[in-house]
Amino acid sequence: MRDSGLDWVMLRNGSYWENYAANVEIAQHTGAMFGVAGNAVISGAARKNYAEAAVVVVSEEGHSGKVYELAGQPGLTYGEIAERIGWILGKPVTYQNASVAEYRSQLLEFGVPEVEAEILATLDEQIARGDMESASTDLEQLIGRPTTSLEEALRR
Repeated sequence: MRDSGLDWVMLRNGSYWENYAANVEIAQHTGAMFGVAGNAVISGAARKNYAEAAVVVVSEEGHSGKVYELAGQPGLTYGEIAERIGWILGKPVTYQNASVAEYRSQLLEFGVPEVEAEILATLDEQIARGDMESASTDLEQLIGRPTTSLEEALRR
C-alpha cells in the first residue's frame, strides 16, 4: 500500500465487546463464563467506537498513510468480563478456564454449531497467547473520549 501512490489509512480493529453477548445468556443459566483464555487481557471496544474512528479518518485531514491500532482501554481478563456480566445480571458470575477440548464440548452442549465451536475455541487460544491485548490509545484519541465500557456495550 505504501508504494501504491494512493491515499490510504489502515485501521486495525481489536475485539468487539458485543462478541460477549452470548456469554450473558449462558451466565444467566449457569452462573459462569467458560473459555480457555486463562488470565490473558482483551483490549476490546464497542462496534460504535470502531465506526466512529472510521468516520474520523475518512472525514478529516491528516490521516493518509497512517496505521492505527484500535483497542479499548482498560483491557479486561475473562475473569473481569465474567464479573461485569455478573453486574449486568445482578448475580455473581465466575470464569471457568478449561482445556480446548473441554471448552469445545461445553459449547456443543450449549447448542453452538460444531464449526462455530471450533472457531470460538481457536479464538480463545489466540487470546491466551496475548493476541488481543494492546496498550494503544489510538481509538480514544481518534474519537476524542474514552471507549464504551463492556457493561454499556452489552446492555444495549
